Formats: sequence, C-alpha cells, structure tokens
Amino acid sequence: MVRNTIRYRFLTVSLIELRSFSFSRKDFHRMEKTREPGLNETFCSWYELLESLLRGTFRSQFIDELLRSGDFTKALNALRSSMISNTFKTAKNKFSLATLVKNWDDRTRAEGFEVFHSWNHSDHTFSTDSIPVLLIDHFTRMGVEDKDERTCLALLLDVYFFHVLALCVMRAWDDDRPRARFTQVTQLLQQLQGSEGSGHQFVEDAETLLMIAVSQFHPSDRSYDEMVERIWALDMKTRVRFSIISSAVLGGHLRWGSRAMYDRDVVRMRSDNVGDYPWLLYSLTTLTEEYVRLKKNGSTKQDRREIVYGLLNGLTPDPWCFFQTPPPIFLNAYQEKHKHLRDLLGEYGEDLVLEFAACRPARDTYSPLAFHFNFPHNIMNAILMVCLSDGSVESTSLNNLLVATPNDSSRFDRSIELVEKLMVFAGNSGDRVGPGGAKLIIYDPKVGQACCSMVISTMKKYLIDD
Repeated sequence: MVRNTIRYRFLTVSLIELRSFSFSRKDFHRMEKTREPGLNETFCSWYELLESLLRGTFRSQFIDELLRSGDFTKALNALRSSMISNTFKTAKNKFSLATLVKNWDDRTRAEGFEVFHSWNHSDHTFSTDSIPVLLIDHFTRMGVEDKDERTCLALLLDVYFFHVLALCVMRAWDDDRPRARFTQVTQLLQQLQGSEGSGHQFVEDAETLLMIAVSQFHPSDRSYDEMVERIWALDMKTRVRFSIISSAVLGGHLRWGSRAMYDRDVVRMRSDNVGDYPWLLYSLTTLTEEYVRLKKNGSTKQDRREIVYGLLNGLTPDPWCFFQTPPPIFLNAYQEKHKHLRDLLGEYGEDLVLEFAACRPARDTYSPLAFHFNFPHNIMNAILMVCLSDGSVESTSLNNLLVATPNDSSRFDRSIELVEKLMVFAGNSGDRVGPGGAKLIIYDPKVGQACCSMVISTMKKYLIDD
C-alpha cells in the first residue's frame, strides 16, 4: 500500500535509519518466572499475555527500575537490550515476547510484509535491528538536553509495544476470526495508550494500525493484492472503518505526490502508484455504499459527515480515474467494481456535490483535506521525534489528523498546532524530494480548497451534466 517504485529517501530514513501492572498476589502466583506461550498456542493465549502486560503497572515499575541507577544513558542501553531480546523484567517479574515476535514476524515476512524492520533505500535491504531499537539509537545521537527522562523512556517503551501490536493485527486472519481479532487488538491499543503507560496517543483502532503496518515499503506487489482481498471479505462495519482511514491515507499521500513528485501530471502519478488504486477503488466503493445506506435510512448530514469527508479525501488526488469510462488500463481487472462505483456516484452526484462543498477547508479551521504527506508512518515518527525532543507525549492521534469528526474546536486547535510543529520538523530535517525540494509533511488550506473544487467540478462534468 502506498508503495512507489521511486526509491527516494523519506522521513523515516533520517529518523529510523539513524537509520499499570498492578498484579494481585493471585496473578503473580499464576504466572511462571518467565511467562511465554509456546509456538502452538492460540492468538487468545498471546492476547491474554499482552493484556496482562499492558493493563497494569508493570510498565511503570519497569521504568522505575531503569531509572534507579541514576544514569540515563545506562537506562537507555538497558531498554535497548530488553527490546533486542524482547524480554522485560523487574526484580519480581519477567516477561518474554521473544517467541511471539519471532513467530509472528517470520509468518508476516513469509507473506511479503515487513512490520518490525525498516527498509534501507540506499542498499535496498531491511534493517537488522528493529524499528524501536533504531529509534533509541537515533534519540541517543540527538543528545537532547534537559529532557524528561521518565517520559522519554516510557514513550520509547510504548513505541516497542506499538510495533508488537502491529504484528498482532497482521496475524488477525490466522484462525479465520479476523473480526474478533480486530476487536481484541483495538482493546490492546486502548490499554497501551491508557494511563498506565506514557499516555501517548498513536492510533485509535486496529484498522488504522493495519494501514500503518502495510503502508511501509514492501517489495512484493502480490502481497498487497492478497491483503486487499482479505480486508474486503470482512464485515461491512469493519470495512467502513478501514475505508475511512485508507481513503484518508491514500488521499493525503497522493495529493502530496501530485505536487511534490509529479508536477500535477496524473499519468505519471498513476504509473508510479499503480498498486494504490485498487485499494482506493475498494475504499471509495465501500464508503459510497455506506453513504447510500445512510441516505436511504434518513440520516442527517451530520450523521454522514465522516463518510462524506472520507469520500472526498480519497477522490481529491485523481477524480478522473473514478468518474471517466472506461477505467484506466491498470484497473481493467476491476471494471465491474469501477462501474458500480461510478453508477452510485452518478445517481447521488447532486447530493454529494452539495455535501462536498460544505467540506471545503477554511483557513482558520483544521481540515484533513489540507494535510499532505509522503507516508503515514513518517508522520508518526515525526511526532515521536518532536515529543522526544520536548520530553512530552502527544494527545492528538494520527486519526485526529487524517479523519474528520464532529466539530470540536479544541481538537481542531490542537491539530493545527501539531501540524505546524510537524512542518517545522520536516523543514529542518533536510529530507526533501522532487524538483522543488518539497517538505515531506505539508499543511496548506489553499491546496485543500483547490482539490475540493476540482472534485466538484469534475463530478459535475462527468457524472451530472452528462
């Protein structure tokens, strides 16, 4: 997903390539000195272990013991060693995730996806060390002064568990109960981001986590095709949630590429992002079907707002692809789905044009349509770097930046504040691409307004005025 054939450096290269466990006595007695299910144990067994690890004060106790030496460098090195061994221990307890990580990482790699390691665009190999370990190494080289040591350690620890959960969601289909597994991973995310850890907000649900996991570069095109079929065999509710975040990610990614990489040449953009379009087609179709369902059920415009935003977000980079007939050659295998989408958009085009117009970005209000970026995990890593530099955590999740939700002025204010920080960071990172040396993270309401107008005018031309 969001895989370009061009091998340019992206923000993660400079970041990554730098390259409350309050157990009762009963809980402690129930656990072995090292608690770790075996290879043949079920997803549920691993879920129970991760739930126990994340829901209580174990993480806090672990950080306490890291800091006890009084030497922050020593504490960082100890955390790094724990990540490498996938083993975390306190004076009273020890947890090993080594079997889980190796087993699930091996399976995920065999399916063509790398989740735990970073792609090196210089030598076209994956890193030996995991992404959380690389992040620690980069933070060490940053040499941040006057940092909040506890906050930084807690955040880095949560980054590790976030990537473990990314492996979890990739294994959701292992026992043919993916919907239940998505629910469980979402629950684990809530525990990870709850009061017992750093409090940093990464993403809001398993669907977004999956999107992040598959959005990193992976060499195998076939793997993406197989994954898209898996996702769209799920129940409608799960597909809608995934489609909202998928349209947002692909929309922001392609809007950025259109201006930064392809000088608004849609032919070049399509040829370099062929693999993204089936995902976008499936996502737009799902959202349009949901819009029709809501419309027929007498929903209000406010009820449909998130769906309408998702549709508009996904259409903004290339509306011609989905409005024109026949579809582009690279979507020949999806002609039936393309026709279905176009027919629905045509039938409800007049209503959608009015609702799209109401979504036009304003200068003084945050809009996901004005947010453009090369890859979503780069946003997350930029947020992490800003937080580690400040010795803070972020209450605004990636979903807050990418998805429109009911009006919340405080949330919008915080989103604008955050994207401004991210643009400063991207500007100072030195990682720029394209003829104009574009930053890898951009927030520009004018571009969002132009994209919105383009979708509306193109829809009128091809679907309404015909």
